[in-house]
Amino acid sequence: LVQIEGVTLPVVYALLENRTECSYVAVLRFIEQRCPSFDPKVFMVDFEGAEHNAVLKVRGSRKIQVCIV
Repeated sequence: LVQIEGVTLPVVYALLENRTECSYVAVLRFIEQRCPSFDPKVFMVDFEGAEHNAVLKVRGSRKIQVCIV
């Protein structure tokens, strides 16, 4: 998420074939390769454990917020 003039917006959306940890890791690594300065302090993730695990695997300990819709 990024905040612009008091409005919070998502930075990345990804449409995936499945919801596996491997897929989420691939997306995060793709972003890192294309955008080396990408260093968010907080990750907003869905309720899925695979997504949470992927963030921890690729980015190490970061603040992770769960979005439940």
